[in-house]
Formats: sequence, structure tokens, C-alpha cells
Amino acid sequence: MTRQPLTGRVAWRGSDLRDTDWTRALTPAQVGALDRALQAVNQRRIPTLSITRQDFPLEGFDALVADIQDELENGLGFLRITGFDADRYAIDDLKRLWWGLGTHLGVAVNQAGYGEMIGEVRDESFDANPTFVTAGAGEVKTSRARARSTGPLRFHTDRCDVIGLLCARNSMTGGVSKITSSVTIHNEILQRRPDLLDVLYQDFWRSRPADEDGVHGRPCFPLPVFAQKDGKFTSQYSRTYVEQAQENPDVPRLTPAQVEAMDLLAEVAEEVCLHAPF
Repeated sequence: MTRQPLTGRVAWRGSDLRDTDWTRALTPAQVGALDRALQAVNQRRIPTLSITRQDFPLEGFDALVADIQDELENGLGFLRITGFDADRYAIDDLKRLWWGLGTHLGVAVNQAGYGEMIGEVRDESFDANPTFVTAGAGEVKTSRARARSTGPLRFHTDRCDVIGLLCARNSMTGGVSKITSSVTIHNEILQRRPDLLDVLYQDFWRSRPADEDGVHGRPCFPLPVFAQKDGKFTSQYSRTYVEQAQENPDVPRLTPAQVEAMDLLAEVAEEVCLHAPF
């Protein structure tokens, strides 16, 4: 197919965005609606993962929910909801609030092979039973191990349509998130190195790490970084999965062009990203 620049709100640069472009502030009335919905499910003692949209009515949220869904699918592809004081709630109630709001936005799917639906992203390095698999000698550290310990994460996309994060407790230091547009990266690589853009539209072998999907069937699978179908662009990039797949002797070896393409993708991502304190 002919490679063309992709256009629209999704082709953004961090330096061009204002806070008002990517934030939505809850009104006091909307916070009150969340509180009433939480009180109702608590009184009925509905288990968190059994709460449905009908159980969690949110009066005054219809326009906001429609706006969020449109921004995620057709706009910037991300946003932050503000005006919510997490310190007012116990952790279990925060999970119930987040789940309840999520029922209005989409359908939840598990995050790991053992069925985790809501995870706590925190440092588990000293936990007796961490949710990640510790890498052995010469092995690549898994994405979950990176996310649930200290230290920086590399740019990546999660393997779902939308990932939702609620900041329950700010860290004492750090906590700056970097968000970038895959569409902008695509367009920059098209301009600089169209030959490497073609490489990113080809298959990269990925792992299925045991601490996320579990190993059911194929432990590795091929998938391109970029793809287009029915007028939609999609991207799935995680260098960690690609590097882990190389530990399997049956997986084709990465080519120099594939390595160069991933290097350029990471370089461009740093150039055009938005820095957002969490």
C-alpha cells in the first residue's frame, strides 16, 4: 500500500498541546454522583467485579462519557480526568469507583493469565509474592516486572483498546509520565526513513510472558508494529516483548533493519512526547 501521512487530532506533538486540550475537570455535581453510586453499591454489598453499569448510575455524566469515548477513539487518544480527590477514599472504594466509571466507558478484560482485572501499579520488589516473574540470568526483565518496581519504563502500548490508570497516591519523587502519539511517530519516520516505516508494517515476533498472558498454546507470535484497516490506524509496540521472544531459539532472529526501526521509533517518541506529572 502507498504510505501517506496520517492526519487529524491524533497527529499531535507534546509541545503543541495545552493542558486544556487533554484534561476534563469533574464538576462538584459529578463528584456527588460518583459518591452516591459508590454508596449504593456498598449498601447492596455488590462485589467490585460484579458491579454493572445499571448498578452504578451516574447522573449528569452522559455528555462527559460521550466526549471521553470520542477523544479516545477519534481524537488525541488519551486524556486525564481531574477534580477528584482520591485521598477522601479507602483503596477498596477507589477500586469500586474506578470500576463503576469504567462500566460506562467499555468492557473490562483481564490483565493477566490468572484473571487479574484491577492491578495495583506499585513497587513490589520486596513483596514475598510479587505479581511478576523475576528474570533469570541473561533473561530480559518482563514488562510487568518493569512496571511494578522502581525505575523508568520504555515507551510502549498496552495490549488492549484502552488502559485506565487512577492515581491513588502520588509518589514522593518521580512519577512523570511520558505520552506520545503513534501517528506522529509514523509520520516522522515516513518523512525521515520510509524504508524503515515499511519494516514496521511487517511482522515482529513477540513473547507471551507468563506473568501476563501465561503460556497457553503459542509462547510467541508475529505481529506488525503498525497496521491500517478500514480507514483506521493501529499500533502495538513493546520492545520488551520483542526482546523476550529472541530468547526462544525457534523464533526468527531480528534483522538489522528491525533493530534500526525500533531504535528510530524510540528516538522519535522522545522528541515528540508530552511530559505529564502523575
